[in-house]
Amino acid sequence: MVVAQRVLLVEDDPSLRRVIELNLAASGYQVDVAATGTAALDLSERHPDLIVVDLGIPDMDGIDLITRLRASLTTPILVASARDARTAKVAALGAGADDYIAKPFGADQLMSRVRAILRRPEPPNGEPSRFSA
Repeated sequence: MVVAQRVLLVEDDPSLRRVIELNLAASGYQVDVAATGTAALDLSERHPDLIVVDLGIPDMDGIDLITRLRASLTTPILVASARDARTAKVAALGAGADDYIAKPFGADQLMSRVRAILRRPEPPNGEPSRFSA
């Protein structure tokens, strides 16, 4: 039995969050949604296969969230943000994001990036996606 891959979506805009969630679910992904960084940190304990993060979340900066996620997870992170400045992209990638897509974007663009990230091979030697302390 094939288990659907889990995506954690961190987006504070309710309408955009719903559109992205529906697109991911229609493509067969299990989707957990968070409107805040705090909720995202809690939901990250479910070991998602991918995390999609908006940088403009209300309770913490998205760069800080990426840094905190990276402290314990190797899960790929895709940033989907309206911050289109080169400095924001560099900061997000420097904090540990794996890819960056600027808003506005089409659902097909987002889904292409999701599929591309998720088809990357697993870490060598069956290493877990979480760091062990």
